[in-house]
Amino acid sequence: MNEINSVVDACDEYLASWAYWQFKTFMDITTSAGDTSEGFYEKDGTLQRNKAEALSRSYIKASQGVTKSMFFDRHTYEFKGSFELNAKIS
Repeated sequence: MNEINSVVDACDEYLASWAYWQFKTFMDITTSAGDTSEGFYEKDGTLQRNKAEALSRSYIKASQGVTKSMFFDRHTYEFKGSFELNAKIS
């Protein structure tokens, strides 16, 4: 969870996009994490709630201008973002 939180926080800070690739574990040989930790589900089929929560974040998808900042606080669930308005964009 620390790694996920660090990455998504850094992506907010630098306005970078991101995606979480692994939905279920399918014996992926491209990872060193073994066969249980990469997906969203435990071996018994239950959801890894902490992972789903860490990856469920608000963000600015589009704006009428240039996005300047965005930050999602995972503790309070508050989102703050700003953009520079370009009135020429409809």
